[in-house]
Amino acid sequence: MDITAIYGNLNNLITLLAVFLIASIILILILTTTRTFGGSTREEPPPTGVVGVEDEERPPTPAPLSNISLDLMRRLDELELMNFNNLVEELNISREELSKVLNNLVSQRYVEVSGDLVMLTDRGRKMILLMREKSQL
Repeated sequence: MDITAIYGNLNNLITLLAVFLIASIILILILTTTRTFGGSTREEPPPTGVVGVEDEERPPTPAPLSNISLDLMRRLDELELMNFNNLVEELNISREELSKVLNNLVSQRYVEVSGDLVMLTDRGRKMILLMREKSQL
């Protein structure tokens, strides 16, 4: 074999490796990007509602809660669970307002609603305890 053939084969090999490397980089970028080809951000699936170990071990961070939310959580902490209609009367608010408050507290996983009954979750109890320790209640 002459030297030109060796350099020709070596040049072909280097070109092939460069093309493979570039293709690999492009594939990695495509697979790891959070953008779609249309330019919109790809949404992550919503959480399944299963509380992970991290959530169980870490105490809840106090989030700004309305006075009505705090009153409701305090009352549930005292009684364990309450009927929706009793909460409307006790908190002296409309059914619509209570629904909004409950939706907010459910989304933060502080309360659970089962049918017409409302109860504080473990996370909600931890929040009440944390707020009492900080003398916010």
